[in-house]
Amino acid sequence: TALKRGKGTPELLERMAETMWTLNDVAGQAMVEYGAHAATDITGCGFIGHAWEMAKGSKVNIRVYASRVPVFEEALVFAKRGYLTQGDVSNREYTRGAVTLDKGVSSEMVQVMFDPQTSGGLLIALPSSQASALVDALHARGVGSAVIIGEVASGDGTITVVP
Repeated sequence: TALKRGKGTPELLERMAETMWTLNDVAGQAMVEYGAHAATDITGCGFIGHAWEMAKGSKVNIRVYASRVPVFEEALVFAKRGYLTQGDVSNREYTRGAVTLDKGVSSEMVQVMFDPQTSGGLLIALPSSQASALVDALHARGVGSAVIIGEVASGDGTITVVP
């Protein structure tokens, strides 16, 4: 939305396009090698919406560490300036009652995680014993933004976002 309004730079657009291209192609191949249980690409339901769909479908609870979720710094700046879509509101409604947000998570980060303006890679669930190895493999293959952002526990399909 910010780019549509002429608020981004050509360099930002180039970084975004390169990131989007790299994330899913390489990660999709690697996750199979490391025994992924489930995965989703982060698009129209936003990060939180897609994480919740995974949690609900698998009947697990997911704890997300917001400070670990990779985002373009500009996205936080643009969120603070209000460059959001109606999808932010729709996605909050879609996940109502299933998401707990710690008060320590900034409002800008919450907005970025709910807003559907993402084309941001894959959210991958796999055995914790394989998580670090997958991250290392992705780094070796050029996906430097790959990180462990949370953990999964048995439960009833909820998301908790903590700082």
